[in-house]
Amino acid sequence: MDSLFLKFIKALSIWAIIQVWPSLMCFKLPERLLDEDHWLYRTKNWERDGRIYEKFFKVRKWKHRIPDAGSFFKFGFPKKTLKSSSKKYLKKFLLEMNRAEWMHLMAILHAPIFFFSNLWWIGTIMTFNVLAVNLPCVILQRYNRPRILKTLKRLEDIDFQN
Repeated sequence: MDSLFLKFIKALSIWAIIQVWPSLMCFKLPERLLDEDHWLYRTKNWERDGRIYEKFFKVRKWKHRIPDAGSFFKFGFPKKTLKSSSKKYLKKFLLEMNRAEWMHLMAILHAPIFFFSNLWWIGTIMTFNVLAVNLPCVILQRYNRPRILKTLKRLEDIDFQN
């Protein structure tokens, strides 16, 4: 029987894999799977253009504290701040937001793995950790997406009028 210490080390190892593996896999996803028209990324009516996240989660108060892993990888795309207001850049930003949301959702969906070889309470603690780390990132993507889409729409309307 594994000691409690070994179970804890195993859980931490699984946590690291759950966080890193989806990140690396998502960088390989083809862009067609990250299109903003995909059902997963479309803003739902109940989200009220992202306002629901401000109302219930107070996103504006904590969004600046979320680290941006896109800048950790040489092939990543930093999303901490907008670097341009060009249509090309905003479309790429939107695509990378979708990639980030997919990655964080994949990490969350892998959380039940903790229960297969651990005590139930270790699985519960580790699942809470995965949710605490990834759910704010998903919320942030869902909050920002409608804002980026509105900006893109305005730019396209301006181009159409000219």
